[in-house]
Amino acid sequence: MDSRTKALCDFLDAAHSVYHAQAYLAETLKSAGYTRLYEQDEWALAPGGKYFLTRGGS
Repeated sequence: MDSRTKALCDFLDAAHSVYHAQAYLAETLKSAGYTRLYEQDEWALAPGGKYFLTRGGS
């Protein structure tokens, strides 16, 4: 199986709801070196940095 197809199948298996999808994608991004940002925090962003944020668990 092609790696992109496997990644899609893994995502579909894990994403039973929007909340599961968000959790899966957040872990994927963290594993790829992204930093999670929180709306209530002050952000110290660096040029070229990798960040993501979620709202309401989805």
